Amino acid sequence: MIRKSIISLLILFSFGFSQDMNALQAQVDEAAKLLSASDILSASMLLESVLMSDSTFAPAHALYSELELQRGNLNEAQSRLIKAIKNNPNQETYRARSEKFRELVNKMRDANRERESGNSDASKKIYNEILSEFPNFAEVYYLLAIMYLQDDDYKAAKMNFTKAAELAPTEDKYSKGLDAMLAKYFQRGQESFKLGDYTTAEKYYRISLEIDSKYVNSYLQLGVLKQKQGDLDGAITCLQKGIEAKPEDVRIHYTLGLYYLQTKKNNEALNQFLQAIKLNPNYSRAWSSAGKIYLAQNNLSKAAEYYKKSIDLDQSSAAAYDGYGDVLIQQNRYKEAIDALSMAVALAPRSYTTFYRLAQAYNHEKMYSEAIDAAQSATKINPRFAAAFIEMGFAYAYQGKDVEAINTFGRARSDPRWRQYAEHQIELLRSGKPVEP
Repeated sequence: MIRKSIISLLILFSFGFSQDMNALQAQVDEAAKLLSASDILSASMLLESVLMSDSTFAPAHALYSELELQRGNLNEAQSRLIKAIKNNPNQETYRARSEKFRELVNKMRDANRERESGNSDASKKIYNEILSEFPNFAEVYYLLAIMYLQDDDYKAAKMNFTKAAELAPTEDKYSKGLDAMLAKYFQRGQESFKLGDYTTAEKYYRISLEIDSKYVNSYLQLGVLKQKQGDLDGAITCLQKGIEAKPEDVRIHYTLGLYYLQTKKNNEALNQFLQAIKLNPNYSRAWSSAGKIYLAQNNLSKAAEYYKKSIDLDQSSAAAYDGYGDVLIQQNRYKEAIDALSMAVALAPRSYTTFYRLAQAYNHEKMYSEAIDAAQSATKINPRFAAAFIEMGFAYAYQGKDVEAINTFGRARSDPRWRQYAEHQIELLRSGKPVEP
């Protein structure tokens, strides 16, 4: 009776053990599927779960060995395989794999020695032999990529960096290899650009886009390059392609808007600035630039709204204060304009156009001495700026200083655009009549 009970217990235990082993093996099989999809993180988590249930489960250690090899960790791969053999010494496939690993170690040593000796072709040949037998060994693709990069074969380098990163997406160094290559070619473009070698610069910028078609800096620099060459249409085309590649990037929309402004395509420019604002509502420069277009369209209320928002976001924006001051002058809000324009010149003391507008506002407020000072500041920065001489002439005339006014208007006559206007004011003063702004 006792014997029968023991036998029954053994049968139950054996059945339960078999069920447990099947469950663990099912998890290992699932981990293998995840690994084949390069989902290394999920696969490793599943294997860790299996080994927490049974640290001696050899298939889990064996698969973990392949996972570590895929990540590029050959030493850890060997260590995991040794554990698999230890827990199931009769499994011939583990021993055969261990022998392959020993051959791999020797081949890696030979390839690395050739590489360090400068024998690039010999080293590549051995690395490729390794990959024919171990196609999921990420480290070899990485080493090949570095060698191709040294040879300036960016296409082969990209292919191998990409393969390494795809096999082992959790390993930063493989993705960083692509980043480093991208930075290398972009920097070459920058260096050529600084030397004025635009042909070579463009070549390297375009190579960087072959490496990463969404690299915004290259689109932006190609735009700058085309602008430098006087090809604004080409600059616009570059930025349009940049938007196609990465429509969520604010900088491309904003810069494209600036190029449209230079080509007098104000509606297209406004659309880009508004898109930049939609993507980043805190982008002060886009608010200011949109305000500039609304001002050009004589939409003063909209212009004021957008300039004020720009100032709220960035109180160091001289352009926003200047534009807002211009709007306020046109709205006959001269005291407020003086405040805004005073801030603008404090932030940008070399802006002669802002000093000119400030002189305008002072004249309207009958602050003639201040108007003269502001206009003189403008002409010190740009001695040929006729508009400032006109505003200065008005200030002298309003003070009753006709001689100074005539002399000042005379200096504006050098600009053909202002000559007739200046001569008219001089004629009025010489005939004893008031000036006519």
